[in-house]
Amino acid sequence: MMIDKRLQIFQLIYELKSFSAAAAMLGMSQPNATQQLKKLERELGVRLFERDTRSIRLTEAGRLVKDELPALNTAAARLALKLSGLKDRVRSFALGGTMTAGNFILPGLMAGFMQRYAGINLHLAIGNTVTMAEKIQQGALELALVEGPFDRNLFLHRKLMDDELLAAGLPGKLGGDFDLTEYLRRRGRIILREHGSGTRYYFDRFCREHGLEVPGACIITAQSFEAIKQLVLSGVGITVISPVACRAETAQRRLVCVPFAEGRINREFNFIYSASSDPELVEKFLPFSRTRLRDLAPAPAKRPETG
Repeated sequence: MMIDKRLQIFQLIYELKSFSAAAAMLGMSQPNATQQLKKLERELGVRLFERDTRSIRLTEAGRLVKDELPALNTAAARLALKLSGLKDRVRSFALGGTMTAGNFILPGLMAGFMQRYAGINLHLAIGNTVTMAEKIQQGALELALVEGPFDRNLFLHRKLMDDELLAAGLPGKLGGDFDLTEYLRRRGRIILREHGSGTRYYFDRFCREHGLEVPGACIITAQSFEAIKQLVLSGVGITVISPVACRAETAQRRLVCVPFAEGRINREFNFIYSASSDPELVEKFLPFSRTRLRDLAPAPAKRPETG
């Protein structure tokens, strides 16, 4: 939702660098789009574009408007979410989570919370820690559950749980603690999340702390845990993963998770939020999540039998 249709026209014109393309995307004529932009310029008292026969460029005022659009759109979306529930007397809130948290922890917590509080609807956004932090700052999310590092001076935060990243592979391929040093010496493949993910951050830090160099030829990247698990199940290699993310596969003995021989990769899941986050939601959802966690936590990984 845009606060003003003319701002949407402005946004498309600078993104597409074309009045005709922007008009076509909006299903309107080019003269109409041009007229709407002129009305916006008159209301603001500035010119937004420098135009000639060959190019369209933002003016200094246009760049200022462009920079404010994310905040305007976020405010509009947040307002629309609240207004949509007003008619049915339902309060709506947007939550966020990083990939592990958003796919494997938050859905169960949200479902239980909405069952208890029938007058509340929760919406979920998933992205990396940086994206979640930005959305909290913009006011697009009330709170987010993240496993990556964040600025503890910038956000209010509460710890939900501890977590340990483990080596995961096919049964019979892993025995006891996983010797990553030997595995890399043999040029074994490791399927990892992309740079910027919380899981990749902690694994890379672990390797640096233990003086392990991971050859590029040993790394295969995938941007979803489902893709990673399918590659591991196909016998391509091992992965580094939270037991939360492969709960079903380990319960079915399709995958085995074991610690690393070199040491532990420990991390935390934290809720982050801001002073402008809805206080009632925060004070209800965070304690509820901690009490529900024991029902959602995976069973401790068992060491595979050897011999």
